[in-house]
Amino acid sequence: MLDALLSGRLIGTPQKRLAKSGQPFAGARVRCSMHDGAVIVVSVTAFEPEPMAALLVLSEGDAVSITGPLTLGTWTDNEGLQRPSAAMLAHNVLTTYSVNKKRKAQPEVLPVPSPGKVGDLF
Repeated sequence: MLDALLSGRLIGTPQKRLAKSGQPFAGARVRCSMHDGAVIVVSVTAFEPEPMAALLVLSEGDAVSITGPLTLGTWTDNEGLQRPSAAMLAHNVLTTYSVNKKRKAQPEVLPVPSPGKVGDLF
């Protein structure tokens, strides 16, 4: 298991489900592009309220960045070929919506005057 940051776009709409224990969770799939042009689909699960709520307001195609433990593995397709698999437990979810919300919540920052002569300030 790795502690990772992944960025990509949602495949489908995240779904709220119940675990066998009755605990609610959100499930999503994220399409991530790799540096060599390859693509991997990561299955994401969120149990904590904040990342779960952040995932559930998103829809297919939305850009998202997620942090948490990442588990890598393989699966065998119908033709017998080994394919990579990845699953992440979301600890934090960052979207353009959350960035805009935080920016609006911050007080307006006054511009800093450029350095000049002392007399220019008065």
